[in-house]
Amino acid sequence: MTTPTAGPWRIERLVLDTGESPVQTFLEGLTGEDRVDGLALIKLLAESGNALRMPPSKPLGQGLFELRGRQVRIFYAFQHGHRAVLLDGDGQEAG
Repeated sequence: MTTPTAGPWRIERLVLDTGESPVQTFLEGLTGEDRVDGLALIKLLAESGNALRMPPSKPLGQGLFELRGRQVRIFYAFQHGHRAVLLDGDGQEAG
């Protein structure tokens, strides 16, 4: 088990061979409260790193984690050297 360590953590984004970043595309598509929520989650991850726990961060298994906002989900993983890599995002329908 990894020992939680305080930030600051370096936040990176996955970039595919095509040059596309799925999480960047997702974040650019957010508007209003969803955008504010998504950016606040990323800031919280940068400050807390692997010390971040539920409810804003949920482990999904095999090193994959999920930042959880009201309607926003951002998937990420940790790398050596105080780094978190944002992978992709998803919006949930209200209802």
